[in-house]
Amino acid sequence: MKYLFISFLLFSNSVSASTAKDSKNNFTYFLKQMLRKNGTYLGVFLKKNASIERLSGTFGLYMPSLTAGISKDRSEGEFSLDKQESRTEGLTLQGSIPQLGLNYSSLIYSETKTISPSPSFYTGNFNYSLEFNLLKDFGPRVGYIPFDLAKNNRDLAQYELIKVVFNQFNQLLSAYTTASASQRNLKINEESLIHTEKELKRYEDLFRVGKIPKLSLLAIESQYQQLKSQIISQEKNLRDSFVNLYSLASIDQEINYNQELLPLPELFNEEEIKKLISNPLDFEKLKNPDLLMTKKNLENSKLNLKLSENNVYPSLTLEYTSNGEQTLTDRRSSLFPSRARGETIAVNFSMPLGLITERRELAANRNEFKADQLNLEQLKRELFLLWRNLVEQYGLTIKQLDLAKNLVKANKDKFDASIPTGQLGPTYQQTIISYQNEWVSAQINLNQIEIELLGLQLSILSFHADDHLIEVLNRLSK
Repeated sequence: MKYLFISFLLFSNSVSASTAKDSKNNFTYFLKQMLRKNGTYLGVFLKKNASIERLSGTFGLYMPSLTAGISKDRSEGEFSLDKQESRTEGLTLQGSIPQLGLNYSSLIYSETKTISPSPSFYTGNFNYSLEFNLLKDFGPRVGYIPFDLAKNNRDLAQYELIKVVFNQFNQLLSAYTTASASQRNLKINEESLIHTEKELKRYEDLFRVGKIPKLSLLAIESQYQQLKSQIISQEKNLRDSFVNLYSLASIDQEINYNQELLPLPELFNEEEIKKLISNPLDFEKLKNPDLLMTKKNLENSKLNLKLSENNVYPSLTLEYTSNGEQTLTDRRSSLFPSRARGETIAVNFSMPLGLITERRELAANRNEFKADQLNLEQLKRELFLLWRNLVEQYGLTIKQLDLAKNLVKANKDKFDASIPTGQLGPTYQQTIISYQNEWVSAQINLNQIEIELLGLQLSILSFHADDHLIEVLNRLSK
């Protein structure tokens, strides 16, 4: 996962330069536009950065707090001699080391000057205190948990980033291939319409001189109208696919529906895919983002369970205190600490009565932990079936692609061979039209199978969060 993290940083930073010189009708242009402006894509990087900031912030648990203060007190009794006025200055340092279960506190400096009644005098004192948790909040058991939770949340943000980037790339690739296929399908129907229109004019001339029956003319007219209807349907599909493509790429400019999209470059190494397919599925090594996220959520649930178990313990602490005090008539004559010193060692025990809230929270966290365990087991079952289905679908689609290519060639040859028979009668003309429709349908079906195969390749690589996919993303974004 370290490699993935570094790669995604490169992937993110490699698109900062302007893409104005890039061609606007290839996949790379749309990908770079998405990486620069798509809010969903950019948002997961911000969330990842937020998790890193919070992880860095946990080191603040070690940082002590320093408190400085000054106060002035004045009291007045019934008699004039009861009037008193004093000023106090102080500086305190306190903090903790969670992994040790240690709290420390130090009154570094405290001085009280009695201003009146005269003569004025000074009182200074110090206090150092160490407190160890022996049961509740015991450091070796729960002191590391805030740090581990922050690390897990950072990892969760990383896995979410990987999942979203793969998903966005998948959607963009699907939108581009769909838009490109819509253009090809439209072009196929338009070329077929041009041919049919020429045939229609020729048949109209033949019908006027009585060389063909009206049924032949009606058949070619029906084919012509049907193709026009199909072209309108293809134009509607083309617009829908371009809107989806521009939306995913976050392109704000007017959509150019006549912009011919270039064919995709060869994206994926088939050998890498075959290698993944041939290896057995190992859940211990699988880098699937959903699996990794579920495992991290289970770890967080276990840590929260430990915290709730800690909260039902009574508090037992061992405290050591060292202190001292001195009174002076002349502040300049000496510095604190003082002549009088003292030490205290204490063991304190306390426990809230009932622990109603804490025990209910413990029971709730136990249920949530069990639920997360079940979620992990269920996800493993689903991933196992999903992977097996991807492998089987990939193999079947490869076979289907070869058959579709052969079918296109056969239908086109059959259509070309049937054209000279059109003058033999309406039956032959109907056959020509049928062959033409079969050829067009076969070509459109081939386009769709190619899209499905590309989607399966991407799904296989995404399932494993394979490094090859990261390499493809980095290559395309440069």
